[in-house]
Amino acid sequence: MKKQVIVFALSLATFVACKSNDDTKIEEKNPHQTSIGVDSSANINLAKKVNDLAMKFDYEGLKSNFIPKAKLHDNSKDITIDDNIATLKMAQKAGVKISVNGEPLFHEIIESKPNPKTGISNYVICYYDVTFTKGDKKVNIKNYHMIFAIKDGKVHEVWDIYDASELSGLFQ
Repeated sequence: MKKQVIVFALSLATFVACKSNDDTKIEEKNPHQTSIGVDSSANINLAKKVNDLAMKFDYEGLKSNFIPKAKLHDNSKDITIDDNIATLKMAQKAGVKISVNGEPLFHEIIESKPNPKTGISNYVICYYDVTFTKGDKKVNIKNYHMIFAIKDGKVHEVWDIYDASELSGLFQ
């Protein structure tokens, strides 16, 4: 009987502790806060998928995740998804393989208001260490940084920032 009373008392205490209290005030958002960040989302999964498809040279799969007029900024050079695919095809034809070292970092920023020009409020930021290999030549790019602007399950814009200075040596 004593055990039953203890179990009942613990159950009641747990119930009371979990019961919502309408008197509890939620701390108001900082007036300077304009976004939140998450480390897991469908948009993060999309960014991971896009990068995997690019490394596998799956051009149709890659292109299907972008809007037709997507903008890509490859180290500040503005290109289209078709230009990007042409570069990947050139790399594949030259025998270049692409691999990720370690665990990439992903984070999504969700703006409280969409950009008035683009209507986009979701941006996935990722950091990679990437190795490009051709035969016995290897180029390791640390801190390959990408930002994806995503809306309605499609990539609208991408910014790639990385040190490309050693990559030309792979194509010689």
